[in-house]
Amino acid sequence: MATTYDNWQKPTRTEGLNRLLARTYAINWEIVVYAVILAIALVTRFAGLGDRVMSHDESLHTYYSWRLFTEGDFQHTPLMHGPILFHVTAFSYFLFGDNDFTARIYPAVLGVLMVMFPILFRRWLGRIGAILASVMILISPMLLFHHRYIREDTPSIFATMIMVYCIFQYLDGTIRARRKPIWLYIFAGALLWNLGSKESAFIYVAIFGAFLTLYFGVRLYQHWRKSPSRDLYYFIMMSILFGVVLTLIMIVVLNITLYESETLSARIAAVGEGFRLLFSGGTPSEGFSTFVSWTLLVAAFTLAVIILTALWASLKTRKLRTRDIVVILLLTGAAFLGSIVAEEISQEPTRQERTAETESVEPVTVADISYAPIIASWVVALVVIGALIYSRRANWWRTLYRFRELDVLIVMGSLILPWLTAITLKLAGADPTDYSSTGISRTVVALIPFMSISIAFGLTWHWKRWLISAAVFYALYIFFFTTMFTNPTGLASGMIGSLGYWLKQQGVERGSQPQYYYSLIIMPIYEYLPLIGSFLAMLAGFTIFWRRRQERQVDALPETVSEDGETIAYASSTDAPAQALRLGFHLDRAAG
Repeated sequence: MATTYDNWQKPTRTEGLNRLLARTYAINWEIVVYAVILAIALVTRFAGLGDRVMSHDESLHTYYSWRLFTEGDFQHTPLMHGPILFHVTAFSYFLFGDNDFTARIYPAVLGVLMVMFPILFRRWLGRIGAILASVMILISPMLLFHHRYIREDTPSIFATMIMVYCIFQYLDGTIRARRKPIWLYIFAGALLWNLGSKESAFIYVAIFGAFLTLYFGVRLYQHWRKSPSRDLYYFIMMSILFGVVLTLIMIVVLNITLYESETLSARIAAVGEGFRLLFSGGTPSEGFSTFVSWTLLVAAFTLAVIILTALWASLKTRKLRTRDIVVILLLTGAAFLGSIVAEEISQEPTRQERTAETESVEPVTVADISYAPIIASWVVALVVIGALIYSRRANWWRTLYRFRELDVLIVMGSLILPWLTAITLKLAGADPTDYSSTGISRTVVALIPFMSISIAFGLTWHWKRWLISAAVFYALYIFFFTTMFTNPTGLASGMIGSLGYWLKQQGVERGSQPQYYYSLIIMPIYEYLPLIGSFLAMLAGFTIFWRRRQERQVDALPETVSEDGETIAYASSTDAPAQALRLGFHLDRAAG
């Protein structure tokens, strides 16, 4: 049963302030360490901040911020990402004057806050873990560079950290903090801050959404089946994460060995031809031979990680579950192949752009536009709204309210959904950045079904919490994207143009970097410590996973599922009396 606190009363503001001032604060080693980290962060982020000459990107950001400061003239364009950077920099000019130092104050301040931010994660990282995280952020060459660089990267990352913190507090905070609506409201503001900084926010939202959707799906399955499904979740999550790691490795292999093949079908054909020559006694190309060699190495690495960690974990129990290893291998293979195919398909526009550089591009005309995707979105909206009405009448939400992660999913999904209208316009062959009267009318027609689904989900879920979250989100959106209510076109260039512009830029491949630029060049040279730490963490994670899996099998404690979908593990029969230990299937330190 859930724990209640009948005698607890919320302290008044006066009582809380008196308690804060009367409290005795002890200076211990942890405070000293953080004080040193803070001092180093301030020096490394602010010393000589205005000495370096402005780069090309910085010159654009400082110039248009200066225009906003001196003349109030600024119009949002996705070319330079979100508008918040320009507003904050103009405000910095207003407070401290306009020079190279004050232009970089915004990212530098956020950089210092980012270094200290792991303090808030002590509940989940532990004292040592939080300190190590702060140190890693402090000494990171890439982060330090961007903390002293007037671009959107630092604000975007910092807003993402706030989003993560809100999710953790809402799902697994203390008793007083858990599932409090304030975290949803802060999350909504941080989401807009992210979207108003850089379009990479869509990638962060996709990652969070995929993780929470899987978590919710497994928990819902557990609730309906009345059967513990924590291991199912861990099997799927471990396989997906490892499959993505293997994908990053194979992307390097593919783009070096099969660079002459521009499409996925061409690469499949090249590999097939290489095997045909190999089996018929011919001589395959050097690229094919290198591809096979590295693919075998990746396969050997996969088997070594999974099997050796399982063997190491079974040293005490001496019981190796071969079936579990096979399941992990199959799921990892499926995640790997799916990620490779998705990556190759996503690169098709880039490769088509390279092969058609000399061809003239005809402008899009009304005759080229297909309204089928827009009509389909209307049909989907009607079906979804009808399903929501039925779910309310069928009293499904009485069960769904028990899942905290669904609250975050609905707030995040409903607020980001209208921003995906650009995808429908792109599929229809229209230009999402067309701000003419005809383009705006077409955009409104495409936007209505997305906005309708968003509102319907929010009001069906929890009308009060959703309206407040939406008010926070859209108030900030209107303020910044319209440049303080002076640029109405910013409403379209923000919600539709942000994603629409960068969908059009997918084939440009700015800088002409190869796909392995970050994984093979930038990260090993500048961020090798996180790479080494991630590799060791992967081995430790697999080892802990196998060990806990085997321990549960050996103990064979009977498990059931309570009405709210949480796993209950009962103590062994030798205990007198037997005590029920609640091991809730949620994001907490004890979950295992």
